[in-house]
Amino acid sequence: MARDIADGATVSFGSVFTSLNLASISHSGISRNTVDASHLGTSGGKDFLASSMYDPGELSCEVHFDPSLKATIAAAMTNDSTAQALTITYPNGGTATTAWSAYGYLTGFDITASKEELMTATATVKLSGSIG
Repeated sequence: MARDIADGATVSFGSVFTSLNLASISHSGISRNTVDASHLGTSGGKDFLASSMYDPGELSCEVHFDPSLKATIAAAMTNDSTAQALTITYPNGGTATTAWSAYGYLTGFDITASKEELMTATATVKLSGSIG
């Protein structure tokens, strides 16, 4: 099992992340619903069936904020018809990397600007479909 530190991890998402300095990546996780299969004759604990589909989750990235990208960010936030390709490349032991890919929509872009501190933003992408 490869273990590594996150240095060198990258995120590519349309034209939004390609020009931002990435500080951290957080994936909410993959989840799958269950369906209650209990009936009137069930006793003790409930019976459940696993859904055949999963929710690929959300990806949040903290980035160094670049105010000049206002139009790029606004375009990504108003795109409601086409999911954008997203690729996360993680270090995987030494010089090897592993890429995860999905499609998603930019659902949030929160900016933090404090006196005498680096301006940052948190971009949130709702993933859609399968993770490859």
